[in-house]
Amino acid sequence: MGREQLLALHGAKNDRLIGIDGRVYYDLTSGWNVTNAGWNNEAIFTDWIEAARALPFRPSWCTDPNQERFKEQLGSIFPGYIPILSCSGSEAIDNALKVARVTTGRGGVACVGDAYHGSTLGAALAAGYPVDHIDALGLDNRRFALPAPVSDADLATIEALLTREDSIGAVVFETVLTNAGCRVVPDAFLNLLQRLSDEFGFLLVCDEIGTGMNRTGHPWSFQGRPIRPHVITCGKALTNGLYPLSLALVANDLRSFLDEASFASTYGGSPAGCAAALSTLAFHQAADLGSRALELASAVTAIFESNGRKLGGHFDIHGVGLSMAVNIGGGDPEFAHASRPKKIIQSLLERGIFAVLSPDGQQLMITPALTAELEPLMDTLDVVAETIVASRSVR
Repeated sequence: MGREQLLALHGAKNDRLIGIDGRVYYDLTSGWNVTNAGWNNEAIFTDWIEAARALPFRPSWCTDPNQERFKEQLGSIFPGYIPILSCSGSEAIDNALKVARVTTGRGGVACVGDAYHGSTLGAALAAGYPVDHIDALGLDNRRFALPAPVSDADLATIEALLTREDSIGAVVFETVLTNAGCRVVPDAFLNLLQRLSDEFGFLLVCDEIGTGMNRTGHPWSFQGRPIRPHVITCGKALTNGLYPLSLALVANDLRSFLDEASFASTYGGSPAGCAAALSTLAFHQAADLGSRALELASAVTAIFESNGRKLGGHFDIHGVGLSMAVNIGGGDPEFAHASRPKKIIQSLLERGIFAVLSPDGQQLMITPALTAELEPLMDTLDVVAETIVASRSVR
């Protein structure tokens, strides 16, 4: 993520982080899309503590009111899907790939190049970037990287690969390519995946771990897009950072392939985790954070356009909702290979702004809390724009 040093933190509140020295930083990351409802949200925290107080843990072969309520709510949010509860996003991807193997009998996995879907053994199969230890895992012959779906030629390459490789049991994808700098995939790509899945029988796994929970302006980013995933994975913002919880939501028509015992997890779906999710979901709905994300996104776009006119520089902003990024290289292919991207992050940190780069070093992520206050966010982005323009003049 382009981090040169670790920032030692002591506390946080809404859109601010507090260092151990007491210095306050404006946060543009939400912990990489975790605290969508703001850091240390008092309403969520208080409701969660009250709900989890009586029974924070129970054996995995039992149930409890919090889990039953959470599953009932999932049924209304995702009608036609069965939840498999786990702790981390990587586990959710692992479970999705397990479902794909059991369902299709195939172990191959395809994903978009440079995408990140987790770091466990199974999730390494869904890595669109070189994994240093992949040879030792013996997984490379079952891993297929698709080009980012930008042009018609890319779509033709994707179609040829998915048609040719009959070992592929799952295609894991995001509707917004977070690691690529929040690039929104075109409908043509999703239509292609749907058609080829119907024809060749591989499962469509939509990774909503980083894009879900109103960040794109929709509760889940695939909603309103031309795709019907067989499995949907969720995590991160699901509990707003309070307690580890993730989901693999499996389409009902695959129910006969699911053996509940094969997905057992000691802490997955614990009372405390489900209570945290219930409290978070309630706050998101009451605060209408999807609409808030779209309102703030319009303001973000406008402030960069204004700064472009004022500072004499063009800002390439892309994304949807508050899943956004700005290209800091200005089209210079050598920019990311120099030290300038890291210097931008360090300069912002010195000015009280906590920001992070995309893995390619070309994009500065704009993913603040959906509860961010407008004026401080705009002031922060003024500084970001000035810093980017200043860096482009340095050789």
